[in-house]
Amino acid sequence: MKTLLLCFLFVFASPTPATACLDISGDNKTPTEKERFDNSTVIFIGVLQNVRHTGNLGLPLAEITFKVTHLYKGQDNPKEKPVKILTGYGVGDCGVDGLAQAQIGSIWLVYARKVVLSRTEFLASGRDDLTSPLKDATEKTLQFLNSVIFKEKL
Repeated sequence: MKTLLLCFLFVFASPTPATACLDISGDNKTPTEKERFDNSTVIFIGVLQNVRHTGNLGLPLAEITFKVTHLYKGQDNPKEKPVKILTGYGVGDCGVDGLAQAQIGSIWLVYARKVVLSRTEFLASGRDDLTSPLKDATEKTLQFLNSVIFKEKL
C-alpha cells in the first residue's frame, strides 16, 4: 500500500511545466501587435505611483497605481485620476515579471484588460501582455502604437 501511495504522489505531485498563461487559445500562436491591441481594454504609458500587495480574490496579487502620461487606448480622462491594475508577481503565477517589485517613479508601457471575477470588475495585466518598463519596449511595439494613434486622429 505504501508503494502504491508513493507512486501516486510521484506521478501526480511531480512538477510539470504549466502553460495556461502562455496559450489560452490552444493554437500555440504568438499574438500579433494588432491582436494584443484589440484584446486590451487600456494601453498607456504611465509613471508607477504605488504598489499595494493584496490577497484580493484569494490570490497573492499586487495592485499597481499609475499616473497616465500618454494614452493609446482606453478610459476617459485618464490624466484626471490614476489607473489601477492587478497583476501577479511573475513567478509562475502569470503576473508581469518585475512589476510588483518595480520602483515608484519608474515609467511603464501598460497593456491591461478588463476582467470580471465573482462580480468584481478590475483591470489586469499578465505575463503574456506587452506590459514592460518603457525602456524595454520594442521599437516594433512603439511604432505600431504610434501608427494606430496617427490613423485614429485622421
